[in-house]
Amino acid sequence: MQAMQSFLDSFFSEFALVEIPLTSEIRQSALALMSRYNLDSYDAVHVASAESEGVVDFASFDEAFRRADGLHLWNDLIHGIRD
Repeated sequence: MQAMQSFLDSFFSEFALVEIPLTSEIRQSALALMSRYNLDSYDAVHVASAESEGVVDFASFDEAFRRADGLHLWNDLIHGIRD
C-alpha cells in the first residue's frame, strides 16, 4: 500500500493539485445533483466540488457523469459508449 501511495504522490506531483474541502454548500449542491441527474453520492460530490471551483473537464470512464449537464468528459468515447 505504501508503494502505491508513493507512486500516486509522485504522479500527482507533476500537476497543480487543489484539494477542495467538503463544505455544507458542496453537500447541499451534491444532494441537488443526486436528485437532478440520478447520481450516486460519490459522483455527486465530485461534480459539486468541481462546480465550486469552475471545473468542467472530467477524465472518467463512469457513464453516470454523462447525465450531468455542462461536463466535458475526456474519456467518454474510448469504449464507444456514447449515445
